[in-house]
Amino acid sequence: MTSRAPARPSRVPRTSQAVGRLRGIDAARGLALLGMMATHLLPTFEANADLTPTWIGLTFSGRAAALFAVLAGVAWRCPPENRYLRKVLP
Repeated sequence: MTSRAPARPSRVPRTSQAVGRLRGIDAARGLALLGMMATHLLPTFEANADLTPTWIGLTFSGRAAALFAVLAGVAWRCPPENRYLRKVLP
């Protein structure tokens, strides 16, 4: 059964912005996500018989997914700001 005692207040200060966020990595990840969406939603080849790639196909095809994967690995290895997570994560 759960306790009816009030919860202890958090020791983490509340701020309007998340502590430790790397805006550059977040912006690049958002750009990679938009590139993947453009690759899947917009035509990547012209409708002619030669299948000439469009500028979307030339710019984003394959590169956006690779950038997203690399940035996911970078963000995964960034040290967390939380002291508890530093002890738990390798």
